[in-house]
This record gives sequence, C-alpha cells and structure tokens, in this order.
Amino acid sequence: MRGAEAAVVGILGAALYNPVWTSAVLSPRDFALALGGFLLLTVWKTPP
Repeated sequence: MRGAEAAVVGILGAALYNPVWTSAVLSPRDFALALGGFLLLTVWKTPP
C-alpha cells in the first residue's frame, strides 16, 4: 500500500507542477508568496 500512496503523491505533484506552478510562479515575488502560503499551512497549521 505504501507504493500506491507514493505513486498517488507523485501523480498529484506532477499535476500541480505542470499547469499551475509553471503558469502562476513567474517571479521571485510569486515564489515567496507560494512559500509563505505553504509555511502557513504546514508549520503554523492555519486553515485554508
């Protein structure tokens, strides 16, 4: 089951990267905003 979970995570990562990341993160400012949002969700456990 671990292999299936890893495969799903990989597929979701690829699906996020290609259409979303490549069209939304165009400058260092965009990257900083994405990183800040990620940290808010993962480190400080803020609700989406």
